[in-house]
Amino acid sequence: MSPNRRNIVVGLTVIGGLLALGWMMMKFGSAPVKAFQKGEQLPIRLLSDRADGLAEGSQIFYRGVTVGRVTHLRRDDNQRDVIIDAAVDDTPPLPGNLIGVIRTRSLISGNADLSLELEGATTTLPTGQLVKDQTIKAKFVGSELIPQQFGELAVELEKTTRDVREARLIAHLDETIRNAGEVMQSLHEYVSDPTLRENISVAIANFRKVTETANRATENIERFSGNLQKVSDDASATLNDARATIRRSQDDLDSVTKQMNDRLMQISKLLDTFQSISTKIDNGDGTAGKLLNDPKLYQSLVETSRELNATIGDLRRLVAQWEQEGVSFRLNNK
Repeated sequence: MSPNRRNIVVGLTVIGGLLALGWMMMKFGSAPVKAFQKGEQLPIRLLSDRADGLAEGSQIFYRGVTVGRVTHLRRDDNQRDVIIDAAVDDTPPLPGNLIGVIRTRSLISGNADLSLELEGATTTLPTGQLVKDQTIKAKFVGSELIPQQFGELAVELEKTTRDVREARLIAHLDETIRNAGEVMQSLHEYVSDPTLRENISVAIANFRKVTETANRATENIERFSGNLQKVSDDASATLNDARATIRRSQDDLDSVTKQMNDRLMQISKLLDTFQSISTKIDNGDGTAGKLLNDPKLYQSLVETSRELNATIGDLRRLVAQWEQEGVSFRLNNK
């Protein structure tokens, strides 16, 4: 065998051995580690939107310490998520409130690391305990050399650019600018007309006159407002006097009304008295009742009146005789 052929065979043998060694390291890389591990490992499942840079055998970290490895990667049946099967250390136990974070190691390398972090804020305390076959959420953040907000901003800018392109805003903007140029050209031609300039000057002069007239009208309105204020003050004073007069009249009217009420009460009492007297007379009570209701007394009064009339007639005849004959007195001597 010639030296060149021998060198070629040796080179191919070395390359084949290296390839076999790499395959064995990838296939059985975790076997030596299992031999030196203390305790058992818990199988868990992580659910992520993507798993760029991860592979079977990738290490899993918790607070920078290796706590497990990825055992299998597969797509979910919903065709949107990636299921990551992993095995983590059982001793010491891991917290139960964990999430997975997939980070790219560098901008050059395509490999990624899977870290388990506490869910929520950085001040969140570990709670619970990770159990066998537990499913936890995971998210792909990529390289953190560039903040995630920049990636989100880039996505939003891409969407905005796509919307602008689809809406043909650039074409509409060009058309709007062209129309604006035509409008400005028309406006320039319109303004450069001497007749229009003269009309504008006349309109400005008329506007100045109107402004002066408005100023004078404003002054007159202010004076009128002052006079109106004075009239309003006088009217207020007159109204106050009228209110005072009405108040006094109301007091007088109340006094008169009270007096009338008193008189009406007196009249009512007097009518009650008359009613009582009338009732007594009708019933024959008292002197007046007996006088009006007893026929014998009435007859006696009539006869007495007749006797008085006869006596008065005798007295009249006696007085007439005295006047004619005089009065004589007869004295008896003892």
